[in-house]
This record gives sequence, structure tokens and C-alpha cells, in this order.
Amino acid sequence: MTPLSPDEVRVGPPLALAAAITFDQTTLDVLGDASSWPDSDFQIKIEDELILVGTRSDNTFSDLTRGHEGTDDTHHGKNVEVAYVKSGVELADAGPGGSFDGGTVHHTITIDPDGSDEPALKIGESTEPPDDGASAQLFTDPGDGKLKVKLPDNSVAEVGGGGSMPYQAFANGIFKDYAIPDGASAALLDPTAQAWLSDHEYSVGELQLGLTGVPSYVHPSSSDAVKFKSIKPQHGLTGTDEPEWVLDGSPFGDGELVWGAYTAAPFIAAGWQADHLFEQCVIVADGIVFIGSGGTSGSEEPDWSTAPDYNDTVVDNEITWQHQGPVSVWSAETEFRFNIKQDNSDYYSDWVLPTVDNGNAFSLISINRRYVSAGETEPEWDDVAPGDGTYWTDGEVCWEEATSDSEVLVLTGIEAPSSAALLTVVNAAPPGSSVTLMLEDQAEVDSDYGADVESDEGNRFNAGDENIEVDACKQISVAYANGQWQPLGTT
Repeated sequence: MTPLSPDEVRVGPPLALAAAITFDQTTLDVLGDASSWPDSDFQIKIEDELILVGTRSDNTFSDLTRGHEGTDDTHHGKNVEVAYVKSGVELADAGPGGSFDGGTVHHTITIDPDGSDEPALKIGESTEPPDDGASAQLFTDPGDGKLKVKLPDNSVAEVGGGGSMPYQAFANGIFKDYAIPDGASAALLDPTAQAWLSDHEYSVGELQLGLTGVPSYVHPSSSDAVKFKSIKPQHGLTGTDEPEWVLDGSPFGDGELVWGAYTAAPFIAAGWQADHLFEQCVIVADGIVFIGSGGTSGSEEPDWSTAPDYNDTVVDNEITWQHQGPVSVWSAETEFRFNIKQDNSDYYSDWVLPTVDNGNAFSLISINRRYVSAGETEPEWDDVAPGDGTYWTDGEVCWEEATSDSEVLVLTGIEAPSSAALLTVVNAAPPGSSVTLMLEDQAEVDSDYGADVESDEGNRFNAGDENIEVDACKQISVAYANGQWQPLGTT
């Protein structure tokens, strides 16, 4: 999902391309319900391209002006999101891993979970909380794109005192320089894992070369008892030119890929040889990288097919060879991937060889794609138990089972308003969950996340030496004055 820029707003229910379109195509069809969209003269955004739509007839958009406002008119694939945008204050994009479906209920929140006189969660000035213990439904109005709450008596009120209301749902992530439109009085953030969605774009963790990825967390659509973290894109492409191969093991880039030379043992380009004394080494056999323990090989070549999966072994006289993953010679714009073991117990990478032998083999370390799409069909993970640590492929995503009793969302800063402002920041996680919203007040965020997630200085919180933690169904008031956000207190 491509985030909207500060001068755009997402309205109406989301749609998707019914079929791929070429760069010069002037008609397109969409999937979903477009009946609430304008009949003519409106603007859409597909990935990074802005398009003016001349006319709409049901789900067919015609008379398209491609590449509006200097954006690139380009090819877009089937099922890519079609966003309706207009000039105005920003309604923050749901963000990878989130949910921003017009008219759909995000989750049910209990207004007064502990039965106290004062509700633990107050949803904006315009909303009177229902009776103790009652529930309300949080949803995005497809008509105007605003976040609203539907109370048990079926009355509906806007969240945030009537102002434009950004809402993001993102598990265990970081929000950097979170954008709040001027005039908004509240921001609801939900760090809880969301139900898996088909063809949905998710962000991933474990990026390299100065890039920081924020993982998405999901749970199976059938149950929220087990959670999965997006750890890697499943595949990516090499560059157009062969990289300069770095031989000391340091990671280096190649298109979307990051490679590293294997330095723990020498690479034997000649491969397997009969009755040969091998030191511990790496060879290629039947398109697979094998690491050998060292010793004298047998007189006949082993049957490599008896080790079909990662870490499977083949005994060869005195040597034990261990399967490490598939390998091929480098070529331009070629796909390499991470693979999952047949029993889902581990993942492993593809390997590559230079077009001219330099005495090394290189393993795939990471793939620098921040956002990747889930598949059309949900993985068969309904029987996974919490804590089993299994791995799953799903479209372009590699998931790891990562169930935890607690979840944390780090808010490094809020975009500075144009004048003094008072804002209520709410941890909108469901009641009873061990979910923390952390307001980071230091210049540097935990090194696990990397320096590039630091917010701009004027957007940070200035509250002393400790971060501020906001529990589920709690809120904190922050004021912007003298060029800094100052937390006022948690309720």
C-alpha cells in the first residue's frame, strides 16, 4: 500500500484493479463497490501514480488522464489498491498491517471495562459513553472517510470532537513523525495484531544496508490465539548490472537483494571428486550448496537426492555433506528467494555464484522490499500452537509464529501543528489486552530499530529521561507549545 501524501485524503471504501493495466491505458475496471464514488471528474491513486477519472459507469472508470501532477504513468498489476484521493487535510493511511476498510468495524471496544465512575476510555468530546460495561463499535464512515463510533443505541458520533480523524492499526511497530491534521483533537492508535487479509500489503522487518523494517503482526482469520510476524519478503530481483562481489562477508546490495560471501569454509569450484581429501568446505552438487565436514570422499558420487531439504545430510565415506539451499549463476533481474522447510521448522536462503568464478559462493541475507502482498489463500496455520516457532510462506510474505503476551507500539513523534495544540492520544487496543503504546522521548530510538526511525526534533516528546507507557484503553494528553510536544498526563 502506498502511503498518501500530506495533501491527500482517502475517502470511500477501498477498491482494487480487476485486471492489470498498461502505462497508456485510459479505461480500467475495479473490484469492490464503487457505487458511492463520484460519477465524473475525480482523482484516484494507484501505487505512486495519480490519475484523473473523466467518467465512471458502475465499476468502469473511463477517460483517464494518466500521470497526473508529474507522477509516472506506469503498469499496475491485478488486485493493486485503487484509492480515491482529494485535496484537503490528511487522513492518515492505515499503514502496512493495518485496516482502513470503509464502513467495516475495526474491533469492539468496551467503554468502561472496570465499572468505575469514570470511563477508562473516552472517545472524543462529542461522544457520551454508554452505560457501564457496554460496548461500542469503531468504524470508518465510507461516506466522509471519518472515524466514528457506533453506540449500543445505534447512535453514531464522530471521534475526536468532530475534526478529521486519522486512525492507524499496526501491531508491534513504530510510528515516526505521525501526521495529525490541524484541528484534530484525538488520535487513536491500535497496536494489536489484525486478522489476516488476502492480497493485503504488509510491511516486513529485518531489512539491511541502512534500511529499517517494521514488522506486521497478524492472527489467523479463525482465531486470535496465535500471532505471526512478517520477517522477510519471500522473493526479490537482482539488479540490471552484476554487483561488485564483496569477499569479506560484509553485506552488499544487488537490486532488491542483499548478499554475503560465505567465509566460514572455502568454496571448491571443482565440486565433488572421488577419493579426494576435502577439508571442511562448500561445494555445489545437483544445483544445491552442500557444506562438507571434511575427510576423504568415497569412490562413487553420493546420491544427493537423498538430502532434499535444508539441513538434510548425505554420508560420503568419511564426509557428511549438509544441504544449505539452491544455487544458480547470477543473471540480471532474476528472482531469488527465501524458502521454508517442508515441516515449517525453519527458513533458508537461495545462493548465487558470480558469472566469473572468484572462489566464493554467496548466500542471500535479506531482501530490501518494505511492503509485500499476502496471497489469495490463507496459509494452513489454524492448527499452529502458541510458541511453536514455525515459518510460513504467503504470497510475497514470510511469516514466523511469534505469539506474545504483550505487544508494543512505539510513537517516536507527532508532526508539529501550525500553532499551539492540545491532543489526546488513545491506546485503542481492546480492553484486557497487554498492549502498550510507548511515547519515545529520547533523541535516539532503541538500536534494534535503527537511527532512521528517529522523528524530527520538533516532533518529539520532551518528558525527561523515561519513555511514557500508555496501557490498553488508556489515553494521554499532549500539548504542543514552544516547539515541542509536552505530555500532560495519562488517564
